[in-house]
Amino acid sequence: DKSETTITTLHPNPSYGTVTVGINSKTTSNILLEISTIDGKVVQRITVNAQSGITTVPITLDASLANGTYTCSIRNQHTLQASTVFVLNR
Repeated sequence: DKSETTITTLHPNPSYGTVTVGINSKTTSNILLEISTIDGKVVQRITVNAQSGITTVPITLDASLANGTYTCSIRNQHTLQASTVFVLNR
């Protein structure tokens, strides 16, 4: 596995306004978690202090987000590490 950090889980999917993201990191580091529209526009950013092993991150999605398909991505030092798609359906 080339990635230092991966997304292990994202639930519930579809989401009703909150999601819990499981992140598996080989080292302790600050990572950037981004929620983006399907066309790539970042609509929410969260800095996470990921511990070595599994870190669970609860996220309340911005109330202004419309129903639709979004991407949850994690970056480590500006390099995309992993991403997954989820649906928001309030």
